[in-house]
Amino acid sequence: SQFADYLNKNKRSAVIFPEGTRSRTGAPKKFAVQGLQLLIKKMPEAVIVPITINNSWKLFRYGSFPMGIGVHLILKVHEPFPANSDDPEALVAKVERSITADII
Repeated sequence: SQFADYLNKNKRSAVIFPEGTRSRTGAPKKFAVQGLQLLIKKMPEAVIVPITINNSWKLFRYGSFPMGIGVHLILKVHEPFPANSDDPEALVAKVERSITADII
């Protein structure tokens, strides 16, 4: 992918949201794994840092206006995974489990 090539060439980091947006109830959606798997294949020297974001869905539960006021976002940074530590499919499954295990 051009995105992975750009990241490699320029020594950049990327932030992706394989879940897309959180449901309006806070329950996690199914991960769209193809993009993450492609990045893992193209960038084996990368490090993946999973992050769980809790309560973000409360900001937009009524749409973009009115925005939820007084919502406390909770972020948890998980143990990083080297991209070459496992095959891409298994690694994405580990990342998804680590993120969803801490959704409250």
